[in-house]
Amino acid sequence: MNRRDAYRRLLAGISADLAAYAGLEELLEQQFHALLAHDAKTLQALGARIETLVADLDLRRAERVELAAALGAGEPPRPVERLLEVLPPATREAALQAWRTLETRLQQCRRRNTRNCELLMGQHARLIQLNGGESDTYAPA
Repeated sequence: MNRRDAYRRLLAGISADLAAYAGLEELLEQQFHALLAHDAKTLQALGARIETLVADLDLRRAERVELAAALGAGEPPRPVERLLEVLPPATREAALQAWRTLETRLQQCRRRNTRNCELLMGQHARLIQLNGGESDTYAPA
């Protein structure tokens, strides 16, 4: 693969991830509402969709790491940004903006996922307590 093709794949992956993270953010929001409603059936369906989407995101992340290495990005921090900075001005600005937006969406998804996890764990702990169990039976020592 030549450099031009590698850059095309890199930019296409960023674009695909932008759409995927927007979808993931929506799924995580739906998951939150399903958790609040204790809707197990919806949670199961959402979990499957989230798992598939995250697997796709992880494949593209792995490809991005390989492409960055092949293009000589060097070591972290910010290898992708260093690669994008050498593009022609118009392409560079659009690519850097897309990359920054992707990083923002990733952080938003992480926050939503953490929120959902904390809600689920709290619900689980309360159910155990209501059933007469100990909420910290499996807590780390």
